[in-house]
Amino acid sequence: MIQKNTIQLILLVILPTFLILSACSERDVDLNRGFENQDMMMRNTNLRDARHGHKDSQYIVGKSYCCGFDDMHNTKRAIEWLCQSAKQNYAPAQHLLGEIYTNNIDGFAPGWSVHTSRELDKLGYRGNEHLILGYMWYMLAANWDYENAQEMARDMENELTYADVEKAHNYFQDWQNAPCTWNEVFVPPVRGYTEDNFKHLEVE
Repeated sequence: MIQKNTIQLILLVILPTFLILSACSERDVDLNRGFENQDMMMRNTNLRDARHGHKDSQYIVGKSYCCGFDDMHNTKRAIEWLCQSAKQNYAPAQHLLGEIYTNNIDGFAPGWSVHTSRELDKLGYRGNEHLILGYMWYMLAANWDYENAQEMARDMENELTYADVEKAHNYFQDWQNAPCTWNEVFVPPVRGYTEDNFKHLEVE
């Protein structure tokens, strides 16, 4: 009798918990699908204007690709579009580039920076050019007093060496000619590198 009561008690505790977790899991999948559908819709709606040079549309398309390495997201392609927008002095694009290059966008796609690091490890990339340029983009967005750009720029200045800060300020003086795209920034210092390493990230 005691054993039967114990089993019933366990079922009363475990079954509702299991049902709740299952419901949460299904809801998370539905949420992810919803975000993906929204990204695709925003991309399709703005792609034509983006190709015609509209900086706000270029930003929206870039953001829709940000960030990851799956069927829906492509960090390299996101950066291509964001660079076009940011070089037209569009603060939202500048700020997002700052977030991407300082690995500060987990809110967009948790774990993406881990995958990015793995991809860069394959190349033998050990530099910090991305951090220097991320700092530069934050400084540019801060000129517009955009969101938390000033705070992020200060944080990056404290993290970088004096030489790196100086290099970032030199880029800042001629920011429209500064490296921006993935291939310009992540230049591997090892021999034997080919574009095949990033074939799955090629920009169309």
